[in-house]
Order: sequence, then structure tokens, then C-alpha cells
Amino acid sequence: MAADLKDLVIHSGIAGPAAPAPDGGWTLVTGDGRTCLRRVGEGRFGDVCAELLDCRRLVAPGDPLARAVGRGASRVVDATAGLGGDALRLACLGLSVIAYERCAPVAAVLADGLARARREPGLAAVARRIELRVADARRGLPRLRPAPDVVFLDPMFPPKRRRSALPRKELVALRALAGDDPDAAELLAEARRCARRRVVVKRPDHAAPLGPRPAFSYAGKLVRYDVYLPQRRSP
Repeated sequence: MAADLKDLVIHSGIAGPAAPAPDGGWTLVTGDGRTCLRRVGEGRFGDVCAELLDCRRLVAPGDPLARAVGRGASRVVDATAGLGGDALRLACLGLSVIAYERCAPVAAVLADGLARARREPGLAAVARRIELRVADARRGLPRLRPAPDVVFLDPMFPPKRRRSALPRKELVALRALAGDDPDAAELLAEARRCARRRVVVKRPDHAAPLGPRPAFSYAGKLVRYDVYLPQRRSP
């Protein structure tokens, strides 16, 4: 990633010089103390930034994510960090989070959001529990020592068969830059080999499980959390 983020334009997750910048590409922009993604040629689309929120708005009593993670966990990996929403929710539960994001432009936006959150009195302590690593979690997980208690996965959601509205701009940006996560099943298999306690996979309520039948699931309003138990490598 070059030093001047405003001089980069992104095509399918690859950063290059800003000129030429065809409509439909993405550029990293800085302004108002934030680093964001902007869709080239579509000013009305709106910038995509990592806006981390107060924990009280994120985690409710009996939260299905907390139930899926389980008691006794302290060290969690968010293997598909994106713009950091789930990593922040995990940190709000008091967990230490290693957040992997392999798409460099998305990671740049998340790094900026974390830096701003660490300057906010109400968020600083929680944001400091999140360590961002710009890397592919499939490569990073086997190297972690000690191994994480839980690995959390939120691969790109499959589209619904019927749509009543366009997806949120954040989802549009993530899908354009990071793709559809065709290797998500491979990541799940690696996570099951590396997690000490369990692997949690976030899925939309209409979608099939990512891998084999989960051990159990916890349903929310629009999503569910499928829980898989570790599966060690054969000797």
C-alpha cells in the first residue's frame, strides 16, 4: 500500500495509480479525519468507512453471538474482518481479538476506523482489544501461538433469490473488492484444525451451512451462528 492513499484506485482489490480511473472502480480517499472507499464516477453512492459504534448498541443480553462463542473463551480470531463490525462485537464481549483482513484496501479503511476508535473515550478500551493483521487467515491461523480459543468466520453472504432493494453500500464495496470468498470452505477446514474450543460461522437465515452439518446453531433475527467443533489434523 502506497503512502498517499488518495492517489490509489482499486480494481478487484488491487491498488494502482489513480489515472486512468474508470467508472465503477474504487478509490481510497482521505478527508474529515477519515480514510474511506469511494466508487469512482458515482458521487451519490456515498463513501464507505469503518464506523465503529458504542458497545451498548451492539451487544444485548442473551446475544446469540455470545452464546455461540461460549463461556471460558478469551482469545478469538475474526478470520474475515471486513470493516470490523463483528470484531468490535467480539471485543465488546471482553475478548481479545486478532482480526485478519486479506484485502489491502479494506484493511486500510478498517485500520483507520480502529485508530479513530482508540481516540474515543467510550471506545478506546474496547478498540485496543482488536489487533489487525493484513493477511490471509488460512496462512496465519496455523502460525498462532497459543492457538485461539475460537475462530469466527463471516464469509460473503450468498445473494437472496429475491431482492426488494439494493444491498447496502458496504456490502457492495466488500463484494467488489474482496470477491465472493470461493475458498470459504477451505478456511472453515483450517479453522477447525486450529481452534482450541470451537469455530463460529455467521450465516444468513436463508442460507445452507457453509460446511458439513454444524454441531449446533444459535439463531438471531436475520442471521444465525453455526458452531463447529475442532477437527485436528491426522497424525
